[in-house]
Amino acid sequence: MRARHARVLPPDFAAFLADLDRRIADGAEDRVTDAVARVTGRPLRCFAAYAATNARALTAP
Repeated sequence: MRARHARVLPPDFAAFLADLDRRIADGAEDRVTDAVARVTGRPLRCFAAYAATNARALTAP
């Protein structure tokens, strides 16, 4: 990934992005919080439920 990024970005930034990708793949962002429920006052729902509810708005005309 670093080499791929380095084709268009400075080497240090390419290495940084590749490291972020690796950390995310290893689960660094694999967490759920209650922030949405606290902010909106509504319970959490999965993306599939959201998509089903909003299918018309999510599809091209």
